[in-house]
Amino acid sequence: MKTSQLIAFFRPVAAFFGLVLVLSACSGNKSSKEEAPEVPDSTMYVRLDSLSGDSIYVTSVESNGHRRWAYAGAQQDGKIIGGLVTGDTLAIVPSFQTREILSSVNISKLIGLWMFEGRDGEGMRLEDDGAACGIGLSDVTLREWRLRNGSFILTYVKADGSDYRETADTSHVEKLDDNEFVFTLNGTKYICRRNSGLIN
Repeated sequence: MKTSQLIAFFRPVAAFFGLVLVLSACSGNKSSKEEAPEVPDSTMYVRLDSLSGDSIYVTSVESNGHRRWAYAGAQQDGKIIGGLVTGDTLAIVPSFQTREILSSVNISKLIGLWMFEGRDGEGMRLEDDGAACGIGLSDVTLREWRLRNGSFILTYVKADGSDYRETADTSHVEKLDDNEFVFTLNGTKYICRRNSGLIN
């Protein structure tokens, strides 16, 4: 067989194997881009009954069951948001293996009217049923709030009517106390002050 005939014979074979390699590479890239499965929400809602040593004693809001959890590790890691106040409602993320909480957010402190620092007359009201209402906001209409695995999630729609789909954004809570709520959402830090006036 002449050289030209050999080249003509192997050219389509080489092209075929080249196509196979490209397709397998693409399929490999596709699988690497697949999103990781969403982590299940482990949040438990409890009422804080008492503290003793490095343990908290709580009652489940849903089942009325009583439990004891260690909290020293979460406190050391800065994962106790809003403090531990007897009688308050907490959203905790527990570890059943170690019988300790991984994080806690004090919902009783989170509920109320918060005004954004540096944004005149703008704020949000967080209700105990999960509803969220914007005060003086022109860019978004707030729908609801929730806690998921220690993160604060706000759901909203754009106020300009360009998109009516609800968006749920996860934020990181940096500070929460009686008078201040600080969280970071989409790279922007929001510092909120509690409004204790008549419209509270």
